[in-house]
Amino acid sequence: MERRTDGNDRGKPKDARTTTRQAPLPNSMPLPVSLEERFQNMTGNTKVWRAPLAGLASVAMIATMGVAASTANAAPLQTPDVQVTLDANGGKFVGSPSDPSVAQFVDTAKTKLQLTDSKQTDAQGVNYADGVFEHLYDWYGLDSFVQDSGYVFTGWYTSPDAGGSAVDPSSALQDGTTLYAHWAVDYTDESEEGVTFNLLYGQEGHTTKVVKEIDPDGAAKVVNTSYDGNTVYVRLADGDQVADWQVPSEDVPGDGFVFGGFDGVSSAKRGTKLGVKADKGVIVNFPATSRYQYYKDGENISGGKFDVLRGASLTPYQAVTGAGTSSVQLAAG
Repeated sequence: MERRTDGNDRGKPKDARTTTRQAPLPNSMPLPVSLEERFQNMTGNTKVWRAPLAGLASVAMIATMGVAASTANAAPLQTPDVQVTLDANGGKFVGSPSDPSVAQFVDTAKTKLQLTDSKQTDAQGVNYADGVFEHLYDWYGLDSFVQDSGYVFTGWYTSPDAGGSAVDPSSALQDGTTLYAHWAVDYTDESEEGVTFNLLYGQEGHTTKVVKEIDPDGAAKVVNTSYDGNTVYVRLADGDQVADWQVPSEDVPGDGFVFGGFDGVSSAKRGTKLGVKADKGVIVNFPATSRYQYYKDGENISGGKFDVLRGASLTPYQAVTGAGTSSVQLAAG
């Protein structure tokens, strides 16, 4: 109940000055909702509602207090299976999938293949899926499996038309995504089918390999290292661009040169050969000791040599004591 008095009606009878009424709910105040709806509104998880009895109190507290679910001791959020469709985009799939339990043809012509990412973990058998299809290329992008006569497979793309870059096999895909095969004309000289990265840096008197070769798609040949390991070849269809994950980018340590990338990657077209850039550096040795452990980008590099630009700081590297214990500390000095 709300009591309100109008200060401008002095002298009027009391009954005329004072009114009593039921206070209406403000327009912005939401109507009471269920615990499930509160949970879904806060987390964005509108597909699955799972609140085991053991976690119900925590979830109820979150819904009442407005605390983010990720910061409280609530039942872990689960996602349903993630399904992705591979469209051969003018080609077709030959034979049977490597794992029929997670891959099924959508049509009888075998031009569309549906993949399902479904995993099971913990003792309660909780299902989850992260949307990462680790065999996107080495199973479903093989020349022996996806084919189009007179063309070579150049990767999985989010659009059937040219103008993009191939999907990273380690990326998380959304449920319902369709990926399309892209194709390049199959030439006798395969260097005309894509972009070649030269990993060697020429110097006076000799040549040094300054960047490591890569194999991000496994047995597939979208990214292909030469037999001698000195070049990396990336298949590319007209109008498409080389993706970041297809570009060699790791320095060969201990050669005294620091890899500096490649010029013209974004504008590279089929038949292009890109030369490597490098700068003279110094070799820094991180010896294996019982006192210190050395790290770079979260990886232990103790007992290794690295190339560092002259005059550069060593801030990307850390020396720690107590690695593997409950008392890990950055080394002083």
